[in-house]
Amino acid sequence: MNKPKWFLSFLLLPILFFAGCVPVDSLNPLYTDKDIVFDSSLLGEWIGTGAADDGGLKFNKEGDNAYQVIMTDNNGGETKRTFYTGHLVAIGDHRFLDIVPQTWEARRDSYVLNIDQAKGSSKIEPRLLKLGEAAYMEFTGGNAAKSGQMHAQLRPAHWFFKIRMDGKKLRLDFIDDDKFRKSIELGKFHIGNALLGNAKSKTKDVVITADTKELQKFVVDHADDDSLFGEHLTELQRKP
Repeated sequence: MNKPKWFLSFLLLPILFFAGCVPVDSLNPLYTDKDIVFDSSLLGEWIGTGAADDGGLKFNKEGDNAYQVIMTDNNGGETKRTFYTGHLVAIGDHRFLDIVPQTWEARRDSYVLNIDQAKGSSKIEPRLLKLGEAAYMEFTGGNAAKSGQMHAQLRPAHWFFKIRMDGKKLRLDFIDDDKFRKSIELGKFHIGNALLGNAKSKTKDVVITADTKELQKFVVDHADDDSLFGEHLTELQRKP
């Protein structure tokens, strides 16, 4: 998968080193309102444990029960920050962090949409377009042939992490998109998804399209499966 520009700038940080991996995109959140919890012990700055680590994560309270998550890179004497909105999610005995970027950059591409009108109905393909990094356009609607309308909805991508925290140390495990795509193609995992790309693409981008209920069941069923949640950020510690 092509790595987001706003994400690649952090790949060189030892503290946030993903080994070239990024979390899989999900069109839907991992939470409903009843699943959201707020833990004040997450607030503050978290940094790597190594002396050479030069960056970190900062959690501020945002609204009643959300977090503003700031990823900071101090590399080269210039401070760069990327902002996310995060929610802490409690499902059963597990806790997850669901984040979405507060800004994103669209590709300057043109897209070909095929409209098939037959037997008094019409449909548009592809129904899902990746506009850039962490954002999609989904086309829905009823009978466009009769109504003359087709609905387009911007869908920002959600990333989610299994979170482990003891007050002093923080670990975030995630689902790698490339490994997940390969597992889907092999039939190892079964959950609503879309593989995006054209016939010339050597590999396709994968995005989870399952609704929140299906998504929650899937991550809980596999919460302890290292073959799914097999990647993690370097362990972080609270900044003194």
